[in-house]
Amino acid sequence: MDPKIKQISDYSCKADSYESVWTNGGRFTGNDAIDFPQCDCSSGFQVCPAGAGGPEPPKKLLPTTDYLYNMTGRNISDWLVKTMKPFQKKRYGGFSFGDINNISLSLNTSRILEIFEDILYNLTQTSTNTSEFWNDLEDILEDAVTQDTVKVWYNNKGWTAIVSYMNVMNNLILRSRLSPGQNPEQYGITTVNYPMNATVKQFTEETLRESFIDVTIAICMIFAMSFIPASFVMVLIEERSSNSKHLQFVSGVNPFIYWLANFLWDMVNYMIPSILCIIIFLCFQTKSYVGPGNLEVLIVLLVLYGFAMTPLMYPFTRFFSVPSTAMVVLTSVNIFLGTTSTLATFIIEFLERDDEELKNVNAILKKAFLLLPQYCLGRGLTDMSRNQLWADNSDIISPGSYEKVWKSPFEFDQVGRNLLSMFCIGLLFFILNLLIEYNFFLSRSWSCFWNSKPNFKSLADEDIDVTNERKRINNKQTKDDVLIIDNLTKVYRLHGKKGRNIAVDRSCFGVPNGQCFGLLGVNGAGKTTTFKMLTGDVDVTQGNATLNGHSILKDLEKVRLDLGYCPQFDAFDPLLTGREILCFFARLRGIQEKDIKQITEWGIRKLGLIQYGDKRSGDYSGGNKRKLSTAISLIGNPSVIFMDEPTTGMDPHLGDSIFPVNCINNPIVKDGRSVCMEECEALCNRLAIMVNGRLKCIGSTQHLKNRFGVVNVFGDPELKEEHNNMLQYQLNSKIKLSRIFGQMEAVRDNLKIEDYSVSQTTLDQVFIHFASKQTDMLDDELSNEKMSSHRGKQLSFRNSIVPDDSDMESVTGSTADLMTHERRLHIYGSFRGETTDDESLAGSTVGLIVSNVLKDYVCQISVGAVSGIPNLILKSLADEDIDVTNERKRINKKQTKDDVLIVDNLTKVYRLHGKKGRNIAVDRSCFGVPNGQCFSLLGVNGAGKTSIFQMLTGDVGVTQGHATLNGHCIIKDLEKVRLDLGYCPQLDAFDPLLTAKESLYFFARLRGIKEKDIKQITEWGIHKLRLIQYGDRIAYDLSGVNRRKLSTAISLIGNPSVIFMDEPTTGMDPHARRFLWNCINNIVKDGRSVVLTSHSMEECEALCNRLAIMVSGRFKCMGSIQHLKNR
Repeated sequence: MDPKIKQISDYSCKADSYESVWTNGGRFTGNDAIDFPQCDCSSGFQVCPAGAGGPEPPKKLLPTTDYLYNMTGRNISDWLVKTMKPFQKKRYGGFSFGDINNISLSLNTSRILEIFEDILYNLTQTSTNTSEFWNDLEDILEDAVTQDTVKVWYNNKGWTAIVSYMNVMNNLILRSRLSPGQNPEQYGITTVNYPMNATVKQFTEETLRESFIDVTIAICMIFAMSFIPASFVMVLIEERSSNSKHLQFVSGVNPFIYWLANFLWDMVNYMIPSILCIIIFLCFQTKSYVGPGNLEVLIVLLVLYGFAMTPLMYPFTRFFSVPSTAMVVLTSVNIFLGTTSTLATFIIEFLERDDEELKNVNAILKKAFLLLPQYCLGRGLTDMSRNQLWADNSDIISPGSYEKVWKSPFEFDQVGRNLLSMFCIGLLFFILNLLIEYNFFLSRSWSCFWNSKPNFKSLADEDIDVTNERKRINNKQTKDDVLIIDNLTKVYRLHGKKGRNIAVDRSCFGVPNGQCFGLLGVNGAGKTTTFKMLTGDVDVTQGNATLNGHSILKDLEKVRLDLGYCPQFDAFDPLLTGREILCFFARLRGIQEKDIKQITEWGIRKLGLIQYGDKRSGDYSGGNKRKLSTAISLIGNPSVIFMDEPTTGMDPHLGDSIFPVNCINNPIVKDGRSVCMEECEALCNRLAIMVNGRLKCIGSTQHLKNRFGVVNVFGDPELKEEHNNMLQYQLNSKIKLSRIFGQMEAVRDNLKIEDYSVSQTTLDQVFIHFASKQTDMLDDELSNEKMSSHRGKQLSFRNSIVPDDSDMESVTGSTADLMTHERRLHIYGSFRGETTDDESLAGSTVGLIVSNVLKDYVCQISVGAVSGIPNLILKSLADEDIDVTNERKRINKKQTKDDVLIVDNLTKVYRLHGKKGRNIAVDRSCFGVPNGQCFSLLGVNGAGKTSIFQMLTGDVGVTQGHATLNGHCIIKDLEKVRLDLGYCPQLDAFDPLLTAKESLYFFARLRGIKEKDIKQITEWGIHKLRLIQYGDRIAYDLSGVNRRKLSTAISLIGNPSVIFMDEPTTGMDPHARRFLWNCINNIVKDGRSVVLTSHSMEECEALCNRLAIMVSGRFKCMGSIQHLKNR
């Protein structure tokens, strides 16, 4: 053969061009068990030990790169079988020479020939004509039974092994038989091995088999691409739940622009994984997806899938409140719909060959499933691959038929219908989402067909002031009013019940320019619903409202352009800095780009956020977040600003700093459900109190006090409230101030009066008077609010407050509930009457403090906001206060026998990120809390209160010092400390998807309470905090007040010795706040200690035995309320 064609590189076909030597083989021991160990096939597979084939035979490398083995005296079959594994996928055939045919040794060819001749002679009676035949037969038999044979061995795993090795042997025989002088290279046999052509059945089965792979790829794509559109809803749900979306609308964002911007941004994010998928297909060069004419279809298919799926997810965001839950549910639905629809049509294709009806059903399903983008993607990928597969296989059967069979995937009967369907779905759901956003399906013109007119109660018993305001609005006497509310009504359908809930009942009031108007009421009174209607968050059932002449029904976008809104919960992106947030909302307001920086800096300076402007807003303290929300509401200089509890959670210093900012030239409508009454008195020109959706009173604060804060009959003092060491009484009589002080002084020694004070009827009392009429409260809640449970004995005054004189009014025989273990008593009386005495005070209250220890007393007479303690927070002492020093000495000298909680030089130092130095958040704090005492930590935001709580609960590490609870150190025995510690955080920290009972069950198990006692403990917590009718509601649906109650109940589980409460009444109205105060007082009476933080000075006076005020991480003063007032 031609060596240029057949020769292998570096291996010549000529023997003289290659030199090789024999390798020495292994040696035999003579013991077959050792030389030829047996293989084991008991497991179903051949397992051979090492050396099972015997010692390595001598071998020699041939020029053809084959090895020539010397197998003399060896069993070749046995050796091949036992050495199969080492040569797997390497040895496909071979030859053996020199074998002896044992059969040929026992055969006698002459005798066989004689037998055949005898047989043939007997048959034909002649042998002359057959002698030549039998001579040839003799030669054949001699050749067939030759003694020396050559065998061809082959491995049937190699499909062409037998053909190839037989051809080599045939060529060897051919060349060995050539005459001398003939060149062997010129002679050879060439063998070509062709597979049989596939039948139509085989072709179809092969195509379907390949289709299984294509369907698998399609399902994997559906699975992967289902997560991406579902993840887009998380941000949308978070914005809706946090009210950020509504705040953007109020700030001037058009709903169409909002959804278009979200869609475009989501598509940009969607394209990133789509491009990665295309790159993966390109890397594997799968012709079905990236071949000529297919790559373009793949790109369009993926793009249109995102175009359809992204707006398809938008309407479902309204069914979820938890982003993670929405993503899991929507992802699961996408995967389920995509895989089941794709597999259903694919499997039916196997079954429809012999069933014409099933074929028709499959055709209908393929059309119906086009409504699912998930199916369009999966089926589109499958059809692309199948189209390519048919064309490739057809070209194999009939070369040149590829172009005839292959169809463009863009054709309608291929992938074109899927592409068209996804485009239509995307467009349809984007429009549908906009219609839902604009309340198209809930407008009054549509809803009138199924909503009957609600039955309103008569307005005959309406308060005279409210009636006058209604008449003023109806008579259009609103010349100076910038905001006009005219019979505004909102009715909700009760789910699962017949009837409707009138959330707001024909409210009427106007707000003149430059006035601050307060809207008060307990949870459920209708204040938030009023705000939602005015800002366009919910639709209006009846009535109207106008702002600068623009109706909220017809010109909502114009109304929002002239409206500022500070929501109750901060509704901005926590990942942006304060400066970035103000820039963002300034752009939404349409402020020119050149003025944005100036306005942003104005807002930061005006609200005191200079040092926080470049920090992420999520890291702000609660007070600074409220400042930022206030700054947002002021951007654009709106005519009216709605402020929903603007100073909730702030310390008095921050609250006072915001008051001047609020009271500028803009009219302000404030939601005061949890705003302290001091704030309303300081800010509001007028206010209204709502009960069950109706305005019960309206007017200035002084007007409401005079009308509702007093009675005209003087008699026995009525016990109104008890909070720790304070009792509040109301006196029912006309009385002069000089007589009050004379009476108090006369009996001060006998009654051991420590302090008494005279103050005007508070707005809190007016609020509670109307709050008691709210119908969504339990009956026992209403009755018990007036009188808390007392454990002491009922004592009588031993002497009358004034000498027994018929000319003087007296309160002889008055009774008061006193706590036997407390020696302090506050008595308050409120009264109103006409008098000419300059010392008289309309609507005053009287207070007394009885003590065995203190001798001095302080008399305060105040009208309006209470002063005193808030100013202490603003003071800064260069040296440590004497009281703080004495407490430090007491702790250091171990004079802590009665203390259950001991804090000894507790210090926390933080490293300043990006700056040199450190921030001392808590500086060597020392204090002790005895058993059965309430201790309060006060201070502005950033003073160190939260850091102390975090160290005591183990949330952050301690830099220096230590603390013990019942003798257990928080550093060494933190687990034991936590077992005896209750914690009510500022922000409710329970699963919103669990019911109130389930939450208590859960925490009871965490506390290690025995299973048999858990139900009893849970019911106790539900009854203790008056959550009976809310026990089976999920926590997410609870009001803010009931959430705080639930957090308090959780902190009580396990009967801990010390309970930490971080601003426990934040966000509560006065009515609910006083209920929780009673609960905390009862906790202290039970012998447990409470450590709390608060921004309400009234709360501290009602609850705390002692308090400490922190400034820059250090205690500036410490002691009882009265002690701090005196100092």
